[in-house]
This record gives sequence, C-alpha cells and structure tokens, in this order.
Amino acid sequence: MVGRPRKYGEETVSIWTRIPRSWKKLIEDNFGSTSEFLRSIIEKELSKLDSESLKQKLIEEKEELQQQLSKIKKEEESILSKLEEVELRLKQLESTQLIEVTDEEHFEITDWFKEAVEAINNNGRGWRAELTPEQAIKRLFKTFVDEKKLDILTAKKKVLRVFPELEGVI
Repeated sequence: MVGRPRKYGEETVSIWTRIPRSWKKLIEDNFGSTSEFLRSIIEKELSKLDSESLKQKLIEEKEELQQQLSKIKKEEESILSKLEEVELRLKQLESTQLIEVTDEEHFEITDWFKEAVEAINNNGRGWRAELTPEQAIKRLFKTFVDEKKLDILTAKKKVLRVFPELEGVI
C-alpha cells in the first residue's frame, strides 16, 4: 500500500471514473490496483500543496466569517431594540383605555368648548381681552371637570375626542 493507511473510523468517500481498459491493465500491472494508484496520485498532489498558502486561505476565510458574524450580531441587536420598542408601545396601547364619547356627551362638550375653540382658531379675535383663549380653555376645562365630576384624564380624553386641536392646550 502506498501512502498512509486509513485511520480507524475515518470517513471515506468513493471516487469513480471511467478509464480505457488498456490503462486499467497497465495500472494493475504496475501498482497492484486502481484504488492504490488513485490514492498514490492524490497523496502526491496533496503533498505538493503549500501549507502556508492553505493557512492563509483559512485565516482569510475565518476573518470573513467573523465579519459576517459581527454584521449579523449588529442586525440582531437592531432587531431586538426595535422589538423592545414595539413591545413597549404595545404595552402603552394596552394600558391606555379607549374612551367612547356618546352623542349626548359630544353635544355637551361641543356646547362647552365651541366658543373657546373658535377663538383659538381666530387667533383670539372675538374673545374676552382679559384672558388668552388658551387660559380660557384651561379654566373652562377645570370647570367642566368639576361640574361633571370626572377625573382629569377621562375628561381630557373625552374633550380631545371631540376637539383634537386642543391637544397641548389642556
């Protein structure tokens, strides 16, 4: 047998090729079997390989894989941060209660705040001079909360459902 014997438990593969019958006879006469001939050729060619160039190729491949891995880790961090933001926003949405405004409440809120909202939209024209429209709306809102006996958050949500333009004023 030419070259080293197979290591115990080493995985093997079959290499198959077609050659002329006359070559097979020559190979068997000179090397004993075609398998031994192929093994010897493969071992010779493998021994010619430069171990330094193989090491360099492996090092380059390793560096490339590390770069890909770091890129994937950055993407993972980005995705996890986005997921965290989405989960936080979902919790916020779940914690906020949707306030429905009945037709009666809508009419009442419109009646209470209509004049003040018009004054804001007209830059204060047509409104009492001693208060800015924003100050008047805040006073109106406080009176509305007290008179209707609502908590401030519920009252604010109801008023904003009817007049979204008051966001930031109350």
